Amino acid sequence: LTISIQAQQVLQFNDLTPQNFDKRKQNIVLFYSDDNNTIATQFEKALVANPKDLARMNCDKYQEFCSKLNIDFLPMLQYRYNDIVHTYSGKDFTQNGITQFIYSMKDSPFFNFKSRYEFFDYVKENNIKNYFLFTGPDQDYAASLLIKFKHSIKIAFFFSDSLSLTAFRNNLEFRFREEYTVQKVEEFINLHRVPLFFKAESDLLTAENLQAPLAFIIFDQQDENYKNEVKKIRKWYIEALKNEQEIAFYTNFAFYDSNKNSLDYLFSRCKFEYKRGIQVLIYKDIEGKQKHFDYENIQQMISEIEKLKDGRAKFNSVLTIHDLIKDQKK
Repeated sequence: LTISIQAQQVLQFNDLTPQNFDKRKQNIVLFYSDDNNTIATQFEKALVANPKDLARMNCDKYQEFCSKLNIDFLPMLQYRYNDIVHTYSGKDFTQNGITQFIYSMKDSPFFNFKSRYEFFDYVKENNIKNYFLFTGPDQDYAASLLIKFKHSIKIAFFFSDSLSLTAFRNNLEFRFREEYTVQKVEEFINLHRVPLFFKAESDLLTAENLQAPLAFIIFDQQDENYKNEVKKIRKWYIEALKNEQEIAFYTNFAFYDSNKNSLDYLFSRCKFEYKRGIQVLIYKDIEGKQKHFDYENIQQMISEIEKLKDGRAKFNSVLTIHDLIKDQKK
Protein backbone atom coordinates (compact mmCIF):
# COMPACT_ATOMS: atom_id res chain seq x y z
CA LEU A 1 0.00 0.00 0.00
CA THR A 2 1.31 3.44 -0.88
CA ILE A 3 -0.16 6.66 0.48
CA SER A 4 0.84 9.98 -1.11
CA ILE A 5 1.31 12.55 1.63
CA GLN A 6 2.74 15.57 -0.11
CA ALA A 7 4.78 16.14 -3.22
CA GLN A 8 7.88 13.93 -3.01
CA GLN A 9 6.78 12.57 0.38
CA VAL A 10 5.37 9.03 0.36
CA LEU A 11 4.83 6.57 3.20
CA GLN A 12 5.08 2.88 2.37
CA PHE A 13 2.72 0.55 4.24
CA ASN A 14 3.26 -3.18 4.58
CA ASP A 15 0.08 -5.24 4.41
CA LEU A 16 -0.95 -6.36 7.89
CA THR A 17 -3.06 -9.54 7.77
CA PRO A 18 -4.59 -11.89 10.35
CA GLN A 19 -1.77 -14.29 9.55
CA ASN A 20 1.07 -11.91 10.47
CA PHE A 21 -0.78 -10.05 13.21
CA ASP A 22 0.92 -10.57 16.58
CA LYS A 23 0.23 -8.06 19.33
CA ARG A 24 3.06 -9.44 21.46
CA LYS A 25 5.68 -8.72 18.84
CA GLN A 26 4.44 -5.45 17.43
CA ASN A 27 3.38 -2.12 18.77
CA ILE A 28 -0.21 -1.92 17.60
CA VAL A 29 -2.52 1.07 17.37
CA LEU A 30 -6.07 1.04 16.12
CA PHE A 31 -6.99 3.83 13.76
CA TYR A 32 -10.01 4.65 11.64
CA SER A 33 -10.96 7.22 9.03
CA ASP A 34 -13.92 8.42 7.03
CA ASP A 35 -14.49 7.47 3.40
CA ASN A 36 -12.12 10.19 2.21
CA ASN A 37 -9.33 9.05 4.54
CA THR A 38 -8.96 12.59 5.83
CA ILE A 39 -8.18 11.62 9.42
CA ALA A 40 -5.84 8.84 8.36
CA THR A 41 -4.08 11.22 5.98
CA GLN A 42 -3.55 13.70 8.82
CA PHE A 43 -2.10 10.94 10.93
CA GLU A 44 0.23 9.87 8.14
CA LYS A 45 1.32 13.45 7.50
CA ALA A 46 2.18 13.81 11.17
CA LEU A 47 4.47 10.79 10.87
CA VAL A 48 6.34 12.22 7.89
CA ALA A 49 8.50 14.27 10.25
CA ASN A 50 9.71 11.05 11.86
CA PRO A 51 8.89 8.15 9.50
CA LYS A 52 8.14 4.74 10.94
CA ASP A 53 8.11 1.27 9.45
CA LEU A 54 4.36 0.89 9.10
CA ALA A 55 2.03 -2.01 8.46
CA ARG A 56 -1.69 -1.54 8.04
CA MET A 57 -4.73 -3.83 8.13
CA ASN A 58 -7.90 -2.85 6.33
CA CYS A 59 -10.81 -3.89 8.54
CA ASP A 60 -13.19 -3.76 5.57
CA LYS A 61 -11.12 -6.49 3.94
CA TYR A 62 -10.74 -8.55 7.13
CA GLN A 63 -14.11 -7.86 8.72
CA GLU A 64 -14.40 -11.16 10.58
CA PHE A 65 -10.98 -10.84 12.15
CA CYS A 66 -11.50 -7.20 13.15
CA SER A 67 -14.94 -7.89 14.58
CA LYS A 68 -13.53 -10.59 16.88
CA LEU A 69 -10.39 -8.69 17.85
CA ASN A 70 -10.24 -7.69 21.49
CA ILE A 71 -9.04 -4.12 21.32
CA ASP A 72 -9.19 -3.42 25.04
CA PHE A 73 -5.43 -3.92 25.27
CA LEU A 74 -4.80 -1.15 22.75
CA PRO A 75 -3.89 2.25 24.15
CA MET A 76 -5.24 5.50 22.81
CA LEU A 77 -3.19 7.27 20.19
CA GLN A 78 -2.49 10.95 20.62
CA TYR A 79 -0.57 13.13 18.19
CA ARG A 80 -0.33 16.76 17.16
CA TYR A 81 -1.13 17.96 13.66
CA ASN A 82 -1.91 21.48 12.38
CA ASP A 83 -1.77 22.83 15.95
CA ILE A 84 -4.48 20.42 17.09
CA VAL A 85 -3.96 17.52 19.48
CA HIS A 86 -5.83 14.49 18.13
CA THR A 87 -6.72 11.54 20.36
CA TYR A 88 -8.24 8.26 19.19
CA SER A 89 -9.04 5.21 21.27
CA GLY A 90 -10.37 3.11 18.39
CA LYS A 91 -12.99 1.49 20.60
CA ASP A 92 -15.83 1.99 18.12
CA PHE A 93 -14.13 0.71 15.02
CA THR A 94 -17.24 -1.16 13.79
CA GLN A 95 -19.63 1.75 14.28
CA ASN A 96 -21.56 3.38 11.45
CA GLY A 97 -19.78 1.50 8.69
CA ILE A 98 -16.70 3.73 8.90
CA THR A 99 -13.61 2.48 7.10
CA GLN A 100 -11.04 1.53 9.69
CA PHE A 101 -7.44 0.40 9.78
CA ILE A 102 -5.18 -1.28 12.29
CA TYR A 103 -1.66 0.07 12.20
CA SER A 104 1.44 -1.83 13.26
CA MET A 105 4.75 -0.07 13.82
CA LYS A 106 8.29 -1.10 14.65
CA ASP A 107 8.54 2.06 16.72
CA SER A 108 5.24 3.09 18.14
CA PRO A 109 3.88 6.62 18.04
CA PHE A 110 2.94 8.51 21.17
CA PHE A 111 0.56 6.44 23.26
CA ASN A 112 -1.77 7.97 25.80
CA PHE A 113 -3.07 5.73 28.59
CA LYS A 114 -5.81 6.55 31.04
CA SER A 115 -3.60 5.58 33.97
CA ARG A 116 -0.14 4.35 34.85
CA TYR A 117 -1.60 0.92 35.56
CA GLU A 118 -2.84 0.53 32.00
CA PHE A 119 0.65 1.44 30.87
CA PHE A 120 2.27 -1.10 33.21
CA ASP A 121 -0.07 -3.84 32.04
CA TYR A 122 0.44 -3.07 28.37
CA VAL A 123 4.24 -2.99 28.65
CA LYS A 124 4.34 -6.22 30.63
CA GLU A 125 1.84 -8.07 28.45
CA ASN A 126 3.49 -7.13 25.17
CA ASN A 127 7.10 -6.96 26.34
CA ILE A 128 7.40 -3.53 24.76
CA LYS A 129 10.83 -1.89 24.97
CA ASN A 130 10.85 1.02 22.56
CA TYR A 131 7.96 3.44 22.67
CA PHE A 132 7.00 6.99 23.62
CA LEU A 133 4.69 8.03 26.41
CA PHE A 134 3.49 11.54 27.15
CA THR A 135 0.62 13.32 28.80
CA GLY A 136 -1.11 15.84 26.57
CA PRO A 137 -1.14 19.51 27.54
CA ASP A 138 -4.91 19.51 27.69
CA GLN A 139 -4.77 17.04 30.60
CA ASP A 140 -2.77 19.16 33.05
CA TYR A 141 -3.70 22.25 34.97
CA ALA A 142 -0.11 23.46 34.73
CA ALA A 143 0.08 23.20 30.94
CA SER A 144 -0.93 26.75 30.07
CA LEU A 145 1.44 28.01 32.74
CA LEU A 146 4.36 26.08 31.28
CA ILE A 147 3.60 27.31 27.78
CA LYS A 148 3.33 30.87 29.10
CA PHE A 149 6.65 30.57 30.93
CA LYS A 150 8.41 28.37 28.39
CA HIS A 151 11.15 30.92 27.71
CA SER A 152 11.99 31.37 31.39
CA ILE A 153 11.36 27.83 32.67
CA LYS A 154 14.59 25.95 33.25
CA ILE A 155 13.64 22.41 34.32
CA ALA A 156 10.21 20.83 34.53
CA PHE A 157 8.26 17.72 33.73
CA PHE A 158 4.79 16.18 33.86
CA PHE A 159 4.10 12.73 35.16
CA SER A 160 1.80 10.47 37.20
CA ASP A 161 -1.85 10.75 38.08
CA SER A 162 -1.11 13.01 41.04
CA LEU A 163 1.73 15.26 39.90
CA SER A 164 1.06 17.92 37.32
CA LEU A 165 4.38 19.70 37.54
CA THR A 166 7.70 19.22 39.25
CA ALA A 167 10.25 22.01 39.04
CA PHE A 168 13.82 22.17 40.28
CA ARG A 169 16.01 25.07 41.22
CA ASN A 170 19.49 23.88 42.10
CA ASN A 171 18.71 21.15 44.63
CA LEU A 172 15.28 22.45 45.61
CA GLU A 173 12.22 20.63 44.36
CA PHE A 174 8.77 22.17 43.93
CA ARG A 175 5.78 19.92 43.32
CA PHE A 176 2.37 21.01 42.12
CA ARG A 177 -0.48 18.54 42.44
CA GLU A 178 -3.56 18.58 40.28
CA GLU A 179 -5.65 20.39 42.87
CA TYR A 180 -3.42 23.41 42.36
CA THR A 181 -4.88 25.87 39.91
CA VAL A 182 -2.76 27.58 37.28
CA GLN A 183 -3.06 30.79 39.27
CA LYS A 184 -1.68 29.14 42.42
CA VAL A 185 1.23 27.63 40.53
CA GLU A 186 1.98 30.95 38.88
CA GLU A 187 1.97 32.70 42.25
CA PHE A 188 4.30 30.04 43.65
CA ILE A 189 6.76 30.41 40.77
CA ASN A 190 6.70 34.18 41.02
CA LEU A 191 7.14 34.07 44.80
CA HIS A 192 10.19 31.80 44.63
CA ARG A 193 11.45 33.23 41.34
CA VAL A 194 12.01 29.74 40.01
CA PRO A 195 14.17 29.77 36.87
CA LEU A 196 12.75 27.02 34.67
CA PHE A 197 13.21 25.77 31.16
CA PHE A 198 10.56 23.73 29.38
CA LYS A 199 9.86 22.63 25.82
CA ALA A 200 6.08 22.44 25.57
CA GLU A 201 4.82 18.89 25.13
CA SER A 202 2.18 20.18 22.76
CA ASP A 203 4.94 20.82 20.23
CA LEU A 204 6.20 17.24 20.09
CA LEU A 205 5.28 16.23 16.58
CA THR A 206 6.74 19.11 14.64
CA ALA A 207 9.73 18.70 12.38
CA GLU A 208 11.59 21.46 14.23
CA ASN A 209 11.30 19.85 17.63
CA LEU A 210 12.07 16.37 16.40
CA GLN A 211 15.29 17.88 15.08
CA ALA A 212 15.95 19.83 18.27
CA PRO A 213 14.59 18.20 21.42
CA LEU A 214 15.48 20.28 24.47
CA ALA A 215 15.14 19.00 28.00
CA PHE A 216 16.69 17.50 31.09
CA ILE A 217 16.48 14.13 32.74
CA ILE A 218 14.84 14.37 36.17
CA PHE A 219 14.14 11.52 38.56
CA ASP A 220 10.98 11.20 40.59
CA GLN A 221 10.86 9.34 43.91
CA GLN A 222 8.27 6.58 43.99
CA ASP A 223 9.75 3.90 46.24
CA GLU A 224 11.06 4.48 49.77
CA ASN A 225 13.72 1.79 49.24
CA TYR A 226 15.42 4.05 46.71
CA LYS A 227 14.97 7.31 48.61
CA ASN A 228 18.60 8.02 49.53
CA GLU A 229 20.07 6.66 46.30
CA VAL A 230 17.68 8.58 44.08
CA LYS A 231 18.28 11.79 46.03
CA LYS A 232 22.04 11.45 45.56
CA ILE A 233 21.71 10.72 41.87
CA ARG A 234 19.18 13.48 41.31
CA LYS A 235 21.46 15.98 43.00
CA TRP A 236 24.51 14.81 41.08
CA TYR A 237 22.72 14.62 37.74
CA ILE A 238 21.16 18.04 37.97
CA GLU A 239 24.49 19.50 39.02
CA ALA A 240 26.19 17.81 36.06
CA LEU A 241 23.61 19.04 33.54
CA LYS A 242 22.37 22.30 35.04
CA ASN A 243 24.16 24.49 32.51
CA GLU A 244 23.65 22.22 29.51
CA GLN A 245 20.37 23.47 28.07
CA GLU A 246 21.13 22.09 24.62
CA ILE A 247 21.69 18.47 25.60
CA ALA A 248 19.23 16.44 23.55
CA PHE A 249 17.29 14.56 26.16
CA TYR A 250 13.51 14.78 26.31
CA THR A 251 11.57 15.27 29.51
CA ASN A 252 8.82 12.82 28.67
CA PHE A 253 9.50 9.52 30.37
CA ALA A 254 7.68 6.79 32.20
CA PHE A 255 8.64 4.04 34.58
CA TYR A 256 7.38 0.60 35.40
CA ASP A 257 8.23 -2.03 37.99
CA SER A 258 9.64 -4.64 35.65
CA ASN A 259 10.37 -7.32 38.24
CA LYS A 260 8.90 -5.87 41.43
CA ASN A 261 12.29 -4.75 42.74
CA SER A 262 13.67 -2.42 40.11
CA LEU A 263 12.53 0.83 38.53
CA ASP A 264 13.21 1.33 34.84
CA TYR A 265 13.17 4.86 33.54
CA LEU A 266 12.30 5.10 29.87
CA PHE A 267 13.17 8.18 27.89
CA SER A 268 11.76 9.10 24.51
CA ARG A 269 14.98 10.17 22.82
CA CYS A 270 18.00 8.23 23.99
CA LYS A 271 18.59 4.50 24.17
CA PHE A 272 21.02 3.00 26.64
CA GLU A 273 21.73 -0.68 26.08
CA TYR A 274 23.80 -3.04 28.18
CA LYS A 275 25.53 -5.76 26.17
CA ARG A 276 28.08 -8.00 27.88
CA GLY A 277 28.58 -5.32 30.50
CA ILE A 278 29.27 -2.59 27.93
CA GLN A 279 26.98 0.41 28.03
CA VAL A 280 25.97 1.64 24.59
CA LEU A 281 24.30 4.90 23.64
CA ILE A 282 22.54 4.79 20.26
CA TYR A 283 21.41 7.98 18.57
CA LYS A 284 20.78 9.55 15.19
CA ASP A 285 22.75 12.59 14.11
CA ILE A 286 21.31 15.60 12.34
CA GLU A 287 21.71 13.87 8.96
CA GLY A 288 19.64 10.97 10.25
CA LYS A 289 22.55 8.52 10.35
CA GLN A 290 22.49 6.13 13.29
CA LYS A 291 25.59 6.16 15.46
CA HIS A 292 26.59 4.70 18.78
CA PHE A 293 29.41 4.83 21.29
CA ASP A 294 30.39 2.73 24.28
CA TYR A 295 31.19 4.22 27.65
CA GLU A 296 32.45 2.71 30.87
CA ASN A 297 30.60 4.93 33.30
CA ILE A 298 28.16 7.79 33.61
CA GLN A 299 30.86 10.44 33.75
CA GLN A 300 32.22 9.24 30.41
CA MET A 301 28.68 9.26 29.04
CA ILE A 302 28.23 12.88 30.11
CA SER A 303 31.53 13.76 28.47
CA GLU A 304 30.39 12.17 25.20
CA ILE A 305 26.97 13.79 25.32
CA GLU A 306 28.53 17.22 25.84
CA LYS A 307 29.89 16.88 22.31
CA LEU A 308 26.31 16.96 21.02
CA LYS A 309 25.67 20.56 22.00
CA ASP A 310 23.91 21.39 18.76
CA GLY A 311 20.92 19.84 20.52
CA ARG A 312 19.67 18.23 17.36
CA ALA A 313 20.59 14.58 17.83
CA LYS A 314 17.61 12.24 17.72
CA PHE A 315 17.30 9.63 20.39
CA ASN A 316 15.29 6.54 21.29
CA SER A 317 15.14 4.84 24.81
CA VAL A 318 15.97 3.01 28.12
CA LEU A 319 18.05 3.57 31.24
CA THR A 320 17.71 1.79 34.57
CA ILE A 321 18.03 3.48 37.91
CA HIS A 322 20.11 0.58 39.23
CA ASP A 323 22.76 1.15 36.58
CA LEU A 324 22.93 4.80 37.55
CA ILE A 325 23.24 3.88 41.21
CA LYS A 326 25.95 1.34 40.42
CA ASP A 327 27.97 3.89 38.46
CA GLN A 328 27.42 6.57 41.09
CA LYS A 329 28.87 4.31 43.79
CA LYS A 330 32.06 3.59 41.85
